[in-house]
Amino acid sequence: MQSITDEEYKQFRTEQKAQREAYWEAKHAATVKVVTVRKSHECCSCNLIILKGEKVIAEKKWGNVSRSGWTPGFVVYHYCHRCRPVKEG
Repeated sequence: MQSITDEEYKQFRTEQKAQREAYWEAKHAATVKVVTVRKSHECCSCNLIILKGEKVIAEKKWGNVSRSGWTPGFVVYHYCHRCRPVKEG
């Protein structure tokens, strides 16, 4: 049986934590995107109508996609340019 020292264990845990944080940061970055909408939507924050062709922030979250019962899936929330400004560039 191989044993490791406390310093090796601490280094291992630090590397593991950095990998885990990088993984979740990448996952979160993939859920918030700048998109050009193909149809009109309603801003989920201020209820402003977002017209077709506008660039907005779209955020997807895991949740219930059904109005009756429970159907798990990704729910996409669209935010207008007033609630979350789109940075050009």
